[in-house]
Amino acid sequence: MAINKIINVTEGTDLYKEIKRNVDAKSEDDLIIVARAEINRKADEISPVAVMNGIYFYVAYQLEIGLVFVEKYTPEQILKAVENTMNRARFMTMPTLFEDFASIFNNPMKKLSEMENFSVMNPLTCEGKQNGAGILFCREYLKAIREKIGDYYILPSSIHEVLIVPNDGTIDINDLNAMVQDVNANEVSENDLLADRAFTVDEWI
Repeated sequence: MAINKIINVTEGTDLYKEIKRNVDAKSEDDLIIVARAEINRKADEISPVAVMNGIYFYVAYQLEIGLVFVEKYTPEQILKAVENTMNRARFMTMPTLFEDFASIFNNPMKKLSEMENFSVMNPLTCEGKQNGAGILFCREYLKAIREKIGDYYILPSSIHEVLIVPNDGTIDINDLNAMVQDVNANEVSENDLLADRAFTVDEWI
């Protein structure tokens, strides 16, 4: 497999060689969707798969030693990346909730139906807690959550996770926007920024 694009790694260096060796050992089943804010996407020469609500989505490989953005891809590879992203998805408070992807893909409500309650804020990330915000690209997954808990808000915590906040009619989205902006300004590094406001689930599905 030819390597398509490595971001921020100089060709010929030991790190480049190590990443290339890792990518060459990968298969299309390892492709994932990753999310970036325009300010931190660091993929100026690569076209995103999509831009939704100001967030850029790319196909990539997640390696222990770094993230490799894929410059050229087919529709089949995008579908594989979406599938693998959903396979990696985890609620941090319920780490086994989505461990059986095959059953979820065929019946996305199977695992969700086992949940008793959602807390006020539920961190949703990916296995390894890296680039978990790519789950925003997976509309069927977000729809399945709404089937379980009803309407909800999505707080873009960082490129690594989002927060799922059930909408019980008592929360003002302006308050959530202010919360996101405050956290971004004081706790999130520029490289990890995702977006500067909260979203309704309807904006994604």
